[in-house]
Amino acid sequence: MTDIYIATPVLNAEKHLDETIWSVLSQAGDIFIHYHVQDGGSTDGTLEKLNVWQDKLKSHHKLLPANIEFSIATEKSNNCYHAIAMSFERFSLKEQAFMGWLNAGEILLPGALSLLAHIAGEYPEIQWIIGECAEKKIGISSGSAFPRLLPREVLAAGLADDIHWPRLPHEGVFWRQELWSKAGGFGDAVFREDSLCGDWRLWRSFAQLVEPVFIQALLAAYYQRPKDKFPLQSLMRQEINRVLPFQKRQIRSQALENIEKNTFTSLVLSLAGKQLRLEKIKYSKNQIHSMKQVKRSIHYPYKDNHSKKNTPIFTQHTDFNEFTYARKSHIKLLADTYLIAADGRPFDPEYCDLKAIQDGLCCAFIDQMITGGSRILEVGGGNSRILPVFCRDHECWNIDKFEGNGNGPTNLPEVEYKIVRDYMGNGNAGLPDAYFDLVFSISALEHVPYQEEVYADIMRDIDRVLKPGGFSIHFLDIVQKADGQLWMHPFTEYMFDHVKTFNYFIKLDEFPYMRDIYWMNEKSYTDIWEKITRESYADFGRPSSIAVFWKKFER
Repeated sequence: MTDIYIATPVLNAEKHLDETIWSVLSQAGDIFIHYHVQDGGSTDGTLEKLNVWQDKLKSHHKLLPANIEFSIATEKSNNCYHAIAMSFERFSLKEQAFMGWLNAGEILLPGALSLLAHIAGEYPEIQWIIGECAEKKIGISSGSAFPRLLPREVLAAGLADDIHWPRLPHEGVFWRQELWSKAGGFGDAVFREDSLCGDWRLWRSFAQLVEPVFIQALLAAYYQRPKDKFPLQSLMRQEINRVLPFQKRQIRSQALENIEKNTFTSLVLSLAGKQLRLEKIKYSKNQIHSMKQVKRSIHYPYKDNHSKKNTPIFTQHTDFNEFTYARKSHIKLLADTYLIAADGRPFDPEYCDLKAIQDGLCCAFIDQMITGGSRILEVGGGNSRILPVFCRDHECWNIDKFEGNGNGPTNLPEVEYKIVRDYMGNGNAGLPDAYFDLVFSISALEHVPYQEEVYADIMRDIDRVLKPGGFSIHFLDIVQKADGQLWMHPFTEYMFDHVKTFNYFIKLDEFPYMRDIYWMNEKSYTDIWEKITRESYADFGRPSSIAVFWKKFER
């Protein structure tokens, strides 16, 4: 079994933290992953998320496809390199183990650590692995893969400075603990608050000790960075110049260019099936600079890798009557099929919120019935839990007025999908006609006004924006009061009456006789819902859910 140590330094990184953590925890293989997240004193929701992950993993670590040791700590650090060094100091590092780090918003691609373990077994002499990484644009399923090939002499001389030669980003780079110790880690880069080029220093130290091995395989990725962050490059170059003046680097660069035919060699691992082949290749600087980004299809773990088995919940032959109301058996079905819920956290069969069932079934439907690259519209999504899961592989939209109806949000969130600030039913021209492959809602339509003309407007609007052949699925809350009376919004029955659905309507007086029905328990309600509804479980009642499924057919 190969030991691999991964660190993630974070500071107010709530937005992309779940995705980064899950990309590590979802790695499979005969590996032992020691994963530490070092917080620098976050003031957003970062610490809360980290504590949720830690609590869930205590009871769910056996569901993960590899051996995992997960830890978190919070302590002020000088910079991200200091936080990474602090993370590694917390481990009892094994000499032959591999190490690496990910910042929040960066991910390991599926199979990355399994491949690393394969290399460790086949080539125990390799000390330093450099894989390919990819930059991916929001909403597009392909990404730009960066070919990596840098001579040892260039890295050792500090010439991978984005002036003489391309920089070497840290994503997809791994090294042995023995090399880390010999190199002295990041050196004094950890002591300066303004340090931005600790990785440049680290590669320079490594290259002075060993030959790097480049593998022609995608190991990691990051999402396209905002252009307003590029001024950091100027600050990084200033720091590089302070550590190793430009004039000295220029002299060394000219010396390398005087090498006969300006030819360099590097060790490269190629992969054919499961076979690895290590060879030394020759190339020139001109060949490196002429390399272009390569478009590739990239699979991301947040969606693709959370499934534990191939048995789908939804197919073209599904009896949708099995999903008309929320069932207790749905919890086990979702937990057996998925390791994580829509919010990126482990799915918990013992402590299940109604939203986890609704979200889980909705995600399963998109996962298994909607092809990649489709257009998806959520109605009344607010701060959507679903769209962040799929916006990388689909074109995602959310229509919501953000006026706080039904305990919804009032502030417009910063998101990676399109928002139309309006109510469905108003015929907003921002939603194109016959455009969407799926229109869905979760706990939204039971908050519309009790007016049939409003119901009709919403149905017409959904039909207007939905493509022929497109799906529409909606999950609406129902409540059983303490006196046994059931409440359901009349719009629910209206939908069943005015469109040909895949499933049959269940009337209120039939619910007491339904088998296996799920009612949210008091503990889950008190812990999760009460702070939102501001009503006790006794006053609010027991929530459950009813769903409606239909497809827009060619007329």
